[in-house]
Amino acid sequence: MFFREWLKSRSITRCLATEEGLGLRPGALDYLKTAQWVTYCSEHRGAVEYLCTNLQFSKQGFVDVYGLEEGAQLWDLYCKLSVEVAQERGLPMYSAENPSGFRPEGVSAPNSGEHFVPLWKRRGIPAEKVKPFNDPIEVEQYHHKRREGKLADYDGIVPLPPGRSTPYGPQTTADMIHTFVSTYQSFFDNTGFAAAVMAFQESAVKRMGIKEDKYEQIVVPIVSKLILTEAIVHDDVPGFMAQAEDNLFKALSDLIPADSTEEDRMKREQKFRRLAQRGVQGAVEQQELIQRMGPQSRENAFGWLIENIQEELQEARDLKVGSWSQHVRNNNAPSTVIHVANGMHYSPEWNNDLITWRILGTGFDVSELERNY
Repeated sequence: MFFREWLKSRSITRCLATEEGLGLRPGALDYLKTAQWVTYCSEHRGAVEYLCTNLQFSKQGFVDVYGLEEGAQLWDLYCKLSVEVAQERGLPMYSAENPSGFRPEGVSAPNSGEHFVPLWKRRGIPAEKVKPFNDPIEVEQYHHKRREGKLADYDGIVPLPPGRSTPYGPQTTADMIHTFVSTYQSFFDNTGFAAAVMAFQESAVKRMGIKEDKYEQIVVPIVSKLILTEAIVHDDVPGFMAQAEDNLFKALSDLIPADSTEEDRMKREQKFRRLAQRGVQGAVEQQELIQRMGPQSRENAFGWLIENIQEELQEARDLKVGSWSQHVRNNNAPSTVIHVANGMHYSPEWNNDLITWRILGTGFDVSELERNY
């Protein structure tokens, strides 16, 4: 739906079409300008990636998804819009003499001229299952039924699960915290892993519209296992555990901004002390298990951690936001594709057997570079 409406909106803005000519009621596309529908760069890139794997850029490809009449209309708009933009940017255009120049049609096989088969077709998903919503009202109706657990009584369009008709699924807040901490605060490099997880509390609570105690309820068991993971690499487990609470409290306290008021600092310290106590208590209850395992290498300890926090991670992924219209659960961050390509963001329910990722390099705009010669 977003691409269809975005294409119509851009065509109207560029005077390639009119609302009346497209059969739209006045102001029908105004919702695209609201905060709920404005996309940031990474979201927009994600929409492009979803389109590139599911929409064959040919007239027939548009008809397959949008129907005979609207598909033909949208293909005509896309051709006019893309050619105009290409010419504005001075791109060489396709011709018999320049077969590598720009043209609206998507890439096709050099010998047969055949277009790629969209992901949904390769999956054997019928066309009616990939039809877009008709308008934002239908989107809200679907989410209303979903939130109430009444989709069985809903006879409208139901989107496929994330990652089934798309090249990858979005990252929940839990996924983003997990990949960020694993990348920048890795257990291999720093024993402040547990504190790094807690550092996200305020952002996660605000972004998802959940209560602080709910975040703590999910995170404390993970913190306990993080403490156990650090204990595994020590010869003196009891000695490590005896200092664990104070060490974790100190690491958490370092998160308090230097310009905090005395009252705010005391509140945060009380919260961090409580979290440290609860985290360590959970670890102490499993101390005998760690002692039986004996000292382990950091690599083996990290493997144990990943294997043993999957249940907690899934609970965090399944956490519902306070308000669908105001808070965020699923994200397409700038780093999401990199995490997918590196195997850090993965699900066996996605299209892994049909999608292969290869990192070619990192692109920079020339304005962001500086000559050093």
